[in-house]
Amino acid sequence: MIDPIDLMDATRAAVFRRLSEQVPNSLCPVFDDVPQNTQPPFLKIGAIDTQNEESRDGQFERLTVEIIAIYRGNNRSVLLKMMHAGRRALDRQALNDANVNFLKTRFITASASDASKDDGVTYAGISNYEIFAEPA
Repeated sequence: MIDPIDLMDATRAAVFRRLSEQVPNSLCPVFDDVPQNTQPPFLKIGAIDTQNEESRDGQFERLTVEIIAIYRGNNRSVLLKMMHAGRRALDRQALNDANVNFLKTRFITASASDASKDDGVTYAGISNYEIFAEPA
């Protein structure tokens, strides 16, 4: 048996690259780790879950990646545009990594909040994507 590789970190890095390349910075920046005191708007890679899907002796995993959108302002449609830009960047797109074979990314769910009760102008959205991966 071959030692498994870290598909979670490879997926995180590939998703970050794809979002950074495809989401216009004029709309919002993309972060993996949001720097302290960063103000919205931004997209952030959230939780990453993995599940073993191997049916033979090879490593094969189904990963679920959460993309968080944060927007502050008077127009929630900007949040929805940010979420849609993330979806256009990821849904049905192939990710790239020299050590990993990725199947196309698939959009699963999304949810957009109403304005925060604390300030009335902060909105949050979460989108989830499914990615199958195996060592190259």
